[in-house]
Amino acid sequence: MWSTFVPYLPNSIFPGIAAFVVAVAAVLMERMGKLSEKGVRFVRSISGWTATLLFMWMPVSQMWTNFLHPENIKGLSASTMLLAMIGNGLMIPRALFIRDFMW
Repeated sequence: MWSTFVPYLPNSIFPGIAAFVVAVAAVLMERMGKLSEKGVRFVRSISGWTATLLFMWMPVSQMWTNFLHPENIKGLSASTMLLAMIGNGLMIPRALFIRDFMW
């Protein structure tokens, strides 16, 4: 998805590398027992929210690419992508209600 916004954002892999380093550090701290129980819950909730939000926003990159290059959308239904995004978005209230952020 990052490369979709290249004309408007710099072409960089820094956000991915930074997130990877932080995630590996958190996992290593938890495995060595240096992370408090509150920290463990925080890391788990961040992981769950990241998965939920990435799943919800999955169709956005395709819609943005189609907006930039309309010749690529022959035979592609925009309403299908919109319905997919709405369906994925409806999973957020469900995740909050059942307190399971990674579904």
